[in-house]
Amino acid sequence: MLTAPSPAGGAGSVADLCLSRMKDSANPMPPAGLLAASEVAAFEKWIVDGMPQGTCATAVDLPVCTSGQTDTSFQESPSMQPGKACIACHASDGEAPLFTLAGTVYPTFHEPDQCVSQVVSAQVIVTDAAGQKVTMNVSPSSGNFSSFQPEQFPVTVEVVDSAGRKRPTASGASSGDCNLCHAPGPRANAVSRLKGGPSASASAQAKAWGKWGRAAWGSSHRDSRPTDR
Repeated sequence: MLTAPSPAGGAGSVADLCLSRMKDSANPMPPAGLLAASEVAAFEKWIVDGMPQGTCATAVDLPVCTSGQTDTSFQESPSMQPGKACIACHASDGEAPLFTLAGTVYPTFHEPDQCVSQVVSAQVIVTDAAGQKVTMNVSPSSGNFSSFQPEQFPVTVEVVDSAGRKRPTASGASSGDCNLCHAPGPRANAVSRLKGGPSASASAQAKAWGKWGRAAWGSSHRDSRPTDR
């Protein structure tokens, strides 16, 4: 929430942090570029006025699981726990594979944790500080993506949908744990979900994911090569 304390520390709020990013040409928010001065001024006035609450006829931007499917199990596979902060979770148990980049791509900006995403033919492209680029295929059976390739941070991230349209999502990102920030609620400096196009049909999910996901997981997992659900 914008009125919550800033994750950067100090006496400011999340709104104050957003305002500073809106004015930061080196690390802007949104990542695609600075907003118009009039838009920034309107947001700043709202903060100065005490961040008054507005009124809506209906609730908006509430997290809704587009697929209507959730994965709450902890059975290890490339499709497990979509929407959760993958790297933080894997680091905490000391057993699962430790990714350098990981996250979930959804068909809308507001989807809850553990919602199964079914985007078709999406890719996440990351370019690190040394100019090294890695392209990750997004699983159409969960929306998850991951990489073990060493990266030099900060990195630039973009999502490419099935029509080849590129959506810049981050410039100067200091972490590869994408879902840590791209979350539905006040987690870290939360922003909207990574968005990457329409959902897949059930048959398209299995065909598109196929052997690629199992091979990518199995080649790096210490214990076994699990069957994708």
